[in-house]
Amino acid sequence: MYQKHEECLLRSPTSTGPAVVEFIRRTYRQDWPSHPQKRSLRLLVRLPGAIWHVTVTFLDAPKAPEATPPSQQRKDLEGLCGCIDFDRVPLWHDTVTELVLSTEGNVALPVKAELNTNNLYASIVGRLRFYAREDPLRVRFPPYNASGKTSTKDVSEITKERGLAAGVHVVRLRGVERLYVYKQVDRYYNPHTGCLNCKAVRRGLGGCVT
Repeated sequence: MYQKHEECLLRSPTSTGPAVVEFIRRTYRQDWPSHPQKRSLRLLVRLPGAIWHVTVTFLDAPKAPEATPPSQQRKDLEGLCGCIDFDRVPLWHDTVTELVLSTEGNVALPVKAELNTNNLYASIVGRLRFYAREDPLRVRFPPYNASGKTSTKDVSEITKERGLAAGVHVVRLRGVERLYVYKQVDRYYNPHTGCLNCKAVRRGLGGCVT
């Protein structure tokens, strides 16, 4: 699944059934008070037999009228997302897809319904363009295979001796004299690094505790 970045396959656009959009609470973000604003939110796209995690990011969102509360701006972006035809949008397998919207680009955003005329995006929805990629902020941890070569230790058995770099330490295991290098995996910051790290963990790292 993680052999190389190009093999993180996409779901091709499908017509097997209508997509149902479900918004994830407390995920709306916007750059404030910069203009043009970058706004984003996360949602679930439910298709027959599958659920897809999607982040919608608008790079050059139009400026909202003065005194428009963030809650209304969130509702406007939700309204736009609800009109996107996700049956015609490629989504990434087994990760989070970021759908990047802009008024510039080559691929028109597919929509399935008209926006309410009061919606902030109603006047530009016909000019919107998009591209899809794996969300660079996607938190992915390598799958654990109990039959593999990678050994595991409880965190309580690890004592940090000194730091080597951000998230990397020399450590000692309880009851063991030998020192180890401990790499603390918080998240994979980009798809390419994530694929390489997954391969390394699957192989097993001699002298390392991950």
